[in-house]
Amino acid sequence: VELYCPATGIPDPVTNWYILQPGPNRGRAMRVLLNDTAGKYLVGEEVVNGVMARTLTILSFSDEDVGTYVCGTSNIAGSDSGYVALMNVETFSWRRGEWSACDPPCRLGNRERSVVCASNFSCSVQPDFICTES
Repeated sequence: VELYCPATGIPDPVTNWYILQPGPNRGRAMRVLLNDTAGKYLVGEEVVNGVMARTLTILSFSDEDVGTYVCGTSNIAGSDSGYVALMNVETFSWRRGEWSACDPPCRLGNRERSVVCASNFSCSVQPDFICTES
C-alpha cells in the first residue's frame, strides 16, 4: 500500500505521517511513522503531478495496519492535515484440501481432495458462484 501527501508552501513545509492509535483516546493519540528497522513502513519523497509529496509505503499490509492514517504538514505560515482510512476487504478464493489416502491401497487406486470457495477472513465455505478465480 502506498499513500501520498503532496504539500507546497514558502518556506517548504515539514510533513509527517501518523497513525491514530486504537482505544479510548482514538482520534487524539497519534504515533509518528518513520522508516522502521522491522521493514514495515517506508517513508520517502516523490514528485507527484509536479508537486513534492511525502510518501508512506506499508510493505506488507495486514490486519494490524487497518486504521486511520494522517498526513500532517506545517511551516511558519500554518498547518494542514489529511486523513485516509485503510481497511481490509473480504475476498473469496478456492481452497484445496489435503489428498485422501489411496483407495484401494495400490498403484492404481483413487485419491480425492475437496476444493471449496472460502472467505479470506473467516475461512467459511461459500457457494461456488462467489469465487471468481479459476
